[in-house]
Amino acid sequence: MDGDTDPVWSPDGKSVAFIRVPFSKDALIFGPERESNPWSIRVADVETGKGREIWKAKEGKGSAFLQEHW
Repeated sequence: MDGDTDPVWSPDGKSVAFIRVPFSKDALIFGPERESNPWSIRVADVETGKGREIWKAKEGKGSAFLQEHW
């Protein structure tokens, strides 16, 4: 199952943007991971519920999403 995180509303409240981190059965639970299924930024229309990808990381180094918690 993919993981969606960090939702942000548009200024007009008609859409929400979020980060999608694809499921990876090979992901390590602990330790650095440089490559993975590429993560993406998506936008969903609140009225219709339809979403679309607006950006996607390139495959290879840097494709793993690192979320830091403060």
